[in-house]
Amino acid sequence: MSLLVISDIHGQRAAAEEALRLGDAEGRRIILLGDLVDRGPDSAGTLAMILPRVLAGEITWIRGNHDDKLGRALQGHNVQTTHGLAETLNEIARFPKSSQLKRDILLGLDRTHHWFRIGGYLFVHGAFVPDMLTWFDEQDAPSRKAWSHARSHALYGQTTGRKLPSGYPERIYNWVDQVPERLTVVVGHDVRDTGHPVTMTGNKGGRVIFLDTGAGKGGVLTAMRLDEETIEQFTCETRRTESSPIAQSRETV
Repeated sequence: MSLLVISDIHGQRAAAEEALRLGDAEGRRIILLGDLVDRGPDSAGTLAMILPRVLAGEITWIRGNHDDKLGRALQGHNVQTTHGLAETLNEIARFPKSSQLKRDILLGLDRTHHWFRIGGYLFVHGAFVPDMLTWFDEQDAPSRKAWSHARSHALYGQTTGRKLPSGYPERIYNWVDQVPERLTVVVGHDVRDTGHPVTMTGNKGGRVIFLDTGAGKGGVLTAMRLDEETIEQFTCETRRTESSPIAQSRETV
């Protein structure tokens, strides 16, 4: 199956529309790496465009931390409306047929995956843990603690628990060394470079592709053709026409 993997959209509806159009034109199934909302100019419009296709089973949506937090907010949980969530909630409240959109968001979130594997690739928003290779969801997990550990990595990556001066968590990458040989993990969440995806190779020989290039954070939206490992990048207004291979990305060992 031909696949197009799209990095964190963050409300960049116009760029996402161009990426989806590319996938459709090339006959590819779409995988979204999460964080559809917040930071960008049109989170509600992004959701309204994508959710019908998620609910129809046409798009695979990997749950991101911003998506998860939006769901909790819509369910009435007390969450901090920072990092763009307040604006997203306001957009949803003003959107035509707002109640229907809210219902569709919660239905769509029920269809999300915390991680998803196809052959030699595993897709997750934040970070990998080996348990992701042996069980799929909370029902398969041997314990609540094991599920919580894997889910935390899936949504937030691996952190020290400390905050940087910027206010963001301090990230570490020990998990990269847990990726086994002949497995490539494709993640979003962590913008290593706003110009191009970055790859890392761990001690066990496994590879990680950091596909998020900062849409909504001053960068561009990146989509990767899985079979060829070539990318296309999009701004909110126009599509960049050149293609380039993932192999040209910066390698960090």
